[in-house]
Order: sequence, then C-alpha cells, then structure tokens
Amino acid sequence: MSPLDGPSGTALPAPVAAIRPRVAVQCRDRLLGDALVEWCGRQSPLVAVGPAVDGAALLRLCRTHHPVLVVVDAESGICETLAQLPPPRPYAIGLRSAHAPRAADSACDELIDRAAGLPPLAAALQAFLAHAARTGTAFQRLTTREAEVLTLLATGLRTAEMALLLGLSPRTVDNHRRRIYAKLGVQCASHAVATAASAGLLAPPATSPRPIPLTPRERQILELADRGLSTKQTARQLLVSAKTVENTWRHLYGKLGVHGRAEALAVVHRWGTEAGEAVRPCQT
Repeated sequence: MSPLDGPSGTALPAPVAAIRPRVAVQCRDRLLGDALVEWCGRQSPLVAVGPAVDGAALLRLCRTHHPVLVVVDAESGICETLAQLPPPRPYAIGLRSAHAPRAADSACDELIDRAAGLPPLAAALQAFLAHAARTGTAFQRLTTREAEVLTLLATGLRTAEMALLLGLSPRTVDNHRRRIYAKLGVQCASHAVATAASAGLLAPPATSPRPIPLTPRERQILELADRGLSTKQTARQLLVSAKTVENTWRHLYGKLGVHGRAEALAVVHRWGTEAGEAVRPCQT
C-alpha cells in the first residue's frame, strides 16, 4: 500500500510540499528591485517575491505570501509599514547609505550598507536562515501527518471524514489541526489553507477548474476570508448582513464547484499560481 493511501486503499490527495522560506523585497527603484528579487531567489533555500515599490505594496505582498524575511529600502520611510506587518512579523533587513540618518531605519532588525555590495547581504540572509533552522522560531516544517491533514482540509472534508480516510480518531485529527494552526499562525481551516496555498505548499489536484470571472463582492469576501475574517466580521467590514455574506458564499461554492471556504480559497489561489503571478485573486 502506498503511503498516500488511506486505510482502505483510497488514494489521498497529493501532500503539501516542503516549506521553503520566503523573502519579500521592497525597493523604490523598480529596476534595482527586480534585480534584488532575482538575486535573492538564487540564495538557497529562499523563494523571493516582489518587488514592492512602497509601503502599501509591501503590506499586500506580506499578507499574500507570509515571508519570514523582508529586504527593504531603509531610506524610503518604511518604518511605519514595518510596524503594521501581520504577525508573525518577518525579520527586516534594511539597505541604507552610510550617511543616512539613524532614525529613518530604526524599525529594521539589521542594516546593510549599500556601498558594501551583495556579499554582506548574502551573509545576513544565510545567518538568519541558520539561526531559524536552529531555533525553529521563524518557520517550522509540518510533519507528514500534518501535511496530509492540511491537504484534506483544502478539499473541504470535515473532521470525521478525514479521520475515516486517515484511519485516525476525530480527536487525533483535531489535535493535528491545532498544531497546524499554531505552526502557520492562523485560527481556522480556511485561513490555514489560504496561507498554505499562497506559500505554494499545496500540490494542484489532478483536475482544477479554470479561472472564471468573479464579481467585486465575491472578490471582497474572498479577500477577507483570506485574511482570516469570519462571516460576522466580514459582514461588519462590508456593512452588509451576515445573511448576505452566507448567500454570496453559497453562490461561490456553486460557481467554483467546491463544498467549503477552505476549498474555495485553495482553488482561487491556484489560479494565480498557475498564471505565474503573485497570488492576489481578490483585488477589486
């Protein structure tokens, strides 16, 4: 029996991939930013995303990709933005000129002199990754079982269904879910799947629905669910009733051919991944 088979021989979905830490790049100069993204992406085992040209773009990038590291232009007024980054806050490496005022870069965890070139930045990246690997504070790998549970969460299965498929008790599945939420820094299944999908951790299914147009309201609701908001929180944010939000979700399920929020978010995130774009399916 294959390790991807359930107790009855039923094939399980492809498991999540090994977690690779992400680094987001912010730079006012787009040409330099593109070069930094390409260079950072060659620093194993990092996956580089960006560049963001300003603070607002950096926030969007971090909410989408959940990087463990950010490389920023420390002289671009980025301090306030770094304070707004969603938890767990990524480690911030700032690039600055030797003559820049110290107050401008106080939010960075580490500073690199631009004039020194790439070697100090490479050393800083590798030093951070070595420390993260030793302490486990920046990112953690999921166990094989946790990866299986997360993959099944993305298909919309309930706890009892996952337990039957995996040959476990419902309580054991719930324990795995709690550990997954803690490792990913989320509070619910839909947010866990959104986080994993945006980080490229979910293998695509054998068949996946093709991208279809979404209404502005559907995009808003998907975006808020992607951030972990509940039905009531979404309704308050959009100034509509909870019933309206629920009706929109039901319409989305039918349109996407799915059975739950986690599965819906996984599908929409894959559209962005397959297009080779930043996974931001819910912009208006």
